[in-house]
Amino acid sequence: MKNLLAILCVVFLCPYLWAEIREKKGEVTISYIEGDVETLLAGKNAWEKAKLNQRLTMGDRIRTKFSSKAELKLSDGSTISLSENSIMDITELLEKGLTTKSGFKLWMGGIKARFERLKTKDSEAKFYTPTAVMGLRGTTVWLLVDWEGKTRCGFEEGSGYIYSDKEGERPVNENEEAEVSLEGDITIKTLGMKTVPNVVGKSLTEAKTDITDAGLNVGEIRAEESDQPKDNVLSQYPVGGSEVLANTSVNLVVASEIPPCVVPDVIGMQKADAEKAIVEAGLTLDIVIEQASTKPENEVLKQRPNPGTEVKKESPVDLMISKGPPPKVIIPDLIGRSIEEARGMLEGVGLRLSGIILKKESAIIEEGKIAEQKPSAGEEVEEGSFVQVWTAIPPLVEKPPIPTINSQWTISGLFVSEIPYLVLNITPIEWSPLFLSVMGMLTRFDNSPYILRFKPPVMSIGVNKINVSAWFEGGDRRNEVIETPYYDPLPPKIVSVRVIKGSVRIRVVVEDRESGIKNVKIEGESISAIEGTQEERKGINVWTRGTYEKAIIIAKDAPATIPIKIEVEDNAGNKRQRTEKIPEAAFSLPSHPTK
Repeated sequence: MKNLLAILCVVFLCPYLWAEIREKKGEVTISYIEGDVETLLAGKNAWEKAKLNQRLTMGDRIRTKFSSKAELKLSDGSTISLSENSIMDITELLEKGLTTKSGFKLWMGGIKARFERLKTKDSEAKFYTPTAVMGLRGTTVWLLVDWEGKTRCGFEEGSGYIYSDKEGERPVNENEEAEVSLEGDITIKTLGMKTVPNVVGKSLTEAKTDITDAGLNVGEIRAEESDQPKDNVLSQYPVGGSEVLANTSVNLVVASEIPPCVVPDVIGMQKADAEKAIVEAGLTLDIVIEQASTKPENEVLKQRPNPGTEVKKESPVDLMISKGPPPKVIIPDLIGRSIEEARGMLEGVGLRLSGIILKKESAIIEEGKIAEQKPSAGEEVEEGSFVQVWTAIPPLVEKPPIPTINSQWTISGLFVSEIPYLVLNITPIEWSPLFLSVMGMLTRFDNSPYILRFKPPVMSIGVNKINVSAWFEGGDRRNEVIETPYYDPLPPKIVSVRVIKGSVRIRVVVEDRESGIKNVKIEGESISAIEGTQEERKGINVWTRGTYEKAIIIAKDAPATIPIKIEVEDNAGNKRQRTEKIPEAAFSLPSHPTK
């Protein structure tokens, strides 16, 4: 019986014992990714973006790019960290019982490998490079291959060997560094590690000094747009506090100025097209307000900031868009009704009674009842509209006079960059009450002075018209249309700047299609237009496009380039400045004037 049980155990357990000692292919897992990391799988021709937890096996290749890192984890928990700009092949991943064999070929860049354990004395991990092979017997090793193919390596923990065809096998102990030349010469020296200083937030000059003082080299310097001061360090690699080899290069990313963005004109566009134009200009869409309008649904009615305004990159742009016309309702007949009856009838159909009740003489309508309404009964208006009513009063013995409307703008001048306040002053007459309507906004004055300060809405570029009416209760109206100054919020454009060869003259083409060009200065001197286009604006001719030219005197000891400051102002007070540099090629002309 005992013999039978032994035989059965052997029969059932043999496959598992054989599986334990047979050789099988292993795999590694991508356990960490930072930046741009790619893989080229065995049998494939194209690189693909690496994925976290992606499994790799023999014949696969992995690479990192600038400011990128990756980490591979072996089945026993060992890790291999790839630094930036590295390419490595997986050449061998085999397991046989407790013995493991792994091989990796580092074409360029650097790695740091940490092996948790080597299961038996026969276990090994090898790193192949373009110039040498290293048999690993330690636990933590770093390896670098430069662009020329020269190899450097060292052990932070444990020890190993490095090979070359010329010198064969040489031992490398803990905290020693081995270097293999392209010819195969092996040099062993004590490993010198340096601490990377933290230079983030410092100026580029200070960062360079700190890096070189620490025994390291300044590596690649890349500029990136930022609102921080120019040339301030935004990031570094390796990071501050890292332990690296002496003379390791520290790469820096420094701040560069963000060029201003010009707000596009999206009025009249559909919301989707407007948002696309805003994003393409480097800005962001922020607040979107919907308002009932006769314009098609989703059409942009207004925007803030105004078109042509220069703002910082990614600044917000607010839009007011049309939600289409509101529903239409029919005005009920209110004549002869009381105020309360009229209010109820209007609210019942979605309309509103005006807050100011006017008076009208009537000999047929009972006093206090509605004698007139506007709009009239039967008219179709938008839902939510106001209805003005007049209540009947007995005929007056003396009719009120017609008031005189005096108007004045708070900002004088024909051209403005924003519409000023309109001050209305009705000629004082001892009569009351006075009613004053400005663009449909009704105000009642029970006694003098009859003064109203009104801020008109921004309706459109150019000249806008303000409708004003004034009347004493029971009297006839005075109706007037007041024109605004010419409204122009857009700064002038500097269309082109170029240097005229032969005498070093700078020629500037300026354009302002709205209020026109008022003044052009080149190097602080006002210049007159030599040619251009004039158009009429509010009764006067203004330059809407002009060409301006100034001769530049260059000293014999002038620098490589000379900055030229150009200032332009339009009639509305908007200004634009620009600095141009005369190129070095312009100085070589023999006919240039000199001091």
